[in-house]
Amino acid sequence: MKKAFYLYQDQQEVIEQLTDIQAGKLFKAIYKYANNEKPELSPVLRIVFTPIRQALDRNRENYEKVSQINKANAKKRWDQPQNNATASERMQTHLENANRNDKDKDKDKDISSLLKENEEVTEVWPEGLA
Repeated sequence: MKKAFYLYQDQQEVIEQLTDIQAGKLFKAIYKYANNEKPELSPVLRIVFTPIRQALDRNRENYEKVSQINKANAKKRWDQPQNNATASERMQTHLENANRNDKDKDKDKDISSLLKENEEVTEVWPEGLA
């Protein structure tokens, strides 16, 4: 079930022509309609509500179409035979890469310690402290 609906900016001009009481009733009617209830409206509000209802219906239809397409695509993915690696195999590969990275870090540490051993240490002291 869809939990949201759109109100469009181009509807504002018509709604601005209503009194605040009429606009409030219209707004409540929109929510009732969105929740599959039939709102009771005066003839003037029914005229204003008609294009809003049409937009709500169009949006609901589009949502249903996209939802069905997404469900079908998900079903296709899950119903395919699993020719690829299993989740546990992928995890092992990931762990192998992690171990490989750890070994590389160890090499970096070894190289940096060798460089430090072979460096000449030069200390610079401010005058009077040496």
